[in-house]
Amino acid sequence: MGRLIPEGALAKRTLHDAQRGLLLAVLLALIALLAYRLLAQPEQKEPIDESASQHIPDYFLHGATITQMNASGQPEQRLLADTLVHYADNGSMELSAPRLTLYSENAPAAPPWQIDAARALIAQDGKDVHLTGGVHISQQRPSGALELLTERMLLRPDEQYAETSAPLTLTEPGIRVDAVGMRYWMDKGRLELLAQVRGIHDPTR
Repeated sequence: MGRLIPEGALAKRTLHDAQRGLLLAVLLALIALLAYRLLAQPEQKEPIDESASQHIPDYFLHGATITQMNASGQPEQRLLADTLVHYADNGSMELSAPRLTLYSENAPAAPPWQIDAARALIAQDGKDVHLTGGVHISQQRPSGALELLTERMLLRPDEQYAETSAPLTLTEPGIRVDAVGMRYWMDKGRLELLAQVRGIHDPTR
C-alpha cells in the first residue's frame, strides 16, 4: 500500500522543484552568455614595433678598408674593421674591431693618430663616431708614445676631436695621468681633464 502525501506537502514540493528548475535555467543562460562574450571578444595582440622591424642591415662587409682623401689627394683618414654593417633606415653603420688612423692636414709630417676599439657606431653623416669597449688612442712621437685608454668615447674625426665622461688613463714618457672625463683637440694638442685628476711624474721612465 503506497504512502499518502498530504496535498499541502505535494504543492510545496512541486513549487520547490519549479524554483530549482528555474534557477538552473537562469544559471545555464548566464554561463552561455559569458561563453559567448569570451568567444566574441577580439584577440588582444602585442603591438608591433615597426621601427625595430625596419632596423635591419641592407649590406655588410668583412675586412672593410675605407680611405678618405683630402683636397691635395693625400690620405686624411683610414678606417679598417673586421666587419661593417650598414642599416638602411637611418644610414648608420656598426663596426667590430675598428682601427682608425687620422692624419694631420695642418702638419703633414706629424705622426698620425691611431684609434682602436672593440666596437663603433657611426651616424649617417659620419661626423660622430661612438667608440666602446677598451678605446685606445696613441701617437708615436720622437720622445716616445703618447697613449690614452678609456672605456668609451665620442670621436669627431673631421675635427680631430675626442671626448668622454668615463675614467681614463693618459701616459707618455715619464708621465701618467688618471682622470674622469676629458675633452681633447688632438690636432691642436689641447687637452682638458674634467674631474678627479691625479698625475705622476717620473723622469726616469
